[in-house]
Amino acid sequence: MRKQLSVIGFALSALLSFPADQLTAQENGFVLRGNLEGIQSEEVHLLLRTESGTDTLASATLSGTSFEMKGRLDEPALCMLSIGTGPGIPLFMENTEMTLGGTLPDISVSGSKSHADLEKMVRLSPRLGEIQQKMAQISQEHRQAAASQDTARANALRAEAVSLSEQLMQAREEYLDLLTRHIQTQPATHATPFMILSSFRRPDPNAFLPAFEKFPPEVKNSTLGRVLKQQLDALALSAVGKKAPEITGQTPDGKQLSLSDLKGKLTLIDFWASWCGPCRQENPNVVKLYEKYHAKGFNILGVSLDDDAGKWKQAIAADGLEWAHVSDLKAWDSELIKPYAVNAIPHTVLVDENGIIIASNLRGADLEEKVAEVLGDN
Repeated sequence: MRKQLSVIGFALSALLSFPADQLTAQENGFVLRGNLEGIQSEEVHLLLRTESGTDTLASATLSGTSFEMKGRLDEPALCMLSIGTGPGIPLFMENTEMTLGGTLPDISVSGSKSHADLEKMVRLSPRLGEIQQKMAQISQEHRQAAASQDTARANALRAEAVSLSEQLMQAREEYLDLLTRHIQTQPATHATPFMILSSFRRPDPNAFLPAFEKFPPEVKNSTLGRVLKQQLDALALSAVGKKAPEITGQTPDGKQLSLSDLKGKLTLIDFWASWCGPCRQENPNVVKLYEKYHAKGFNILGVSLDDDAGKWKQAIAADGLEWAHVSDLKAWDSELIKPYAVNAIPHTVLVDENGIIIASNLRGADLEEKVAEVLGDN
């Protein structure tokens, strides 16, 4: 693992690698020059989404197919070049001289290290891109078939989409593995924290905290860098390999129950709610798992994000959830979910007999495979 000195060295070398005119551009802001065929508009606008809305950083009137705009960013950021009625062009802008060229939608972007890195990360998996394009094509053809009331064609396309969706999920998992390795092994740019935050619902702190320590100081201290570090630190409290934080809540019959009260070889913490459709859809799988492995030492603690005790109890009865349950009936303000940084449900955590987290966010076949691995499938 490289230490802080190498990080500082990389930052200095990156700065010294800029030509003198780009260093001047950094001091004065950005210059964005474009020569793009196919723009159906007389003006282009560079937009930046903020907490309060969307800001226009710069605008330009086209001269034929060319334009030039200038402005200044507080820090490198993902912006959108609005080109009229067509889809915008995402650009990771820096306070440098940047150039766009080509014919829409095929364009080239130069002058921004962060944008070059963004493109590299987005394109790590050609297979994922091919499947996504195929899915988009099927979706368009399905809309056309439905509009023309071609039921047979629409049904065939729907079946093809269902078959392709499994390939899409596999390709996405492969892509996330490639992206993780890229981030762990390649020098970071301002696009790196953006890609982590936008690609991973719960980025693994075991994978990304060591990588974060190698980020250049300007990336660490950027807005997205600080957001990422805060999220990773919160997730680290319940990361795989850590002692599971204690949970104590009220059961449906009004008693107090803690995670540590459950004794067994393996405990599933299941964060859910009666109002959560995907949770209710997953419940039959969890019931089967409990029936199959409970006698072997498998326990479940259901942690509900309900705020209505009646609906919580009704859902437990209706779905046949015959295991321990707790809630503080505060929905997303629940104190019970904070140590686990739960930001979406269903969410699961597997805890071994020593109280150590061994897996998280597993469902369906993946969850059963892990339980069988620990407890045996006989």
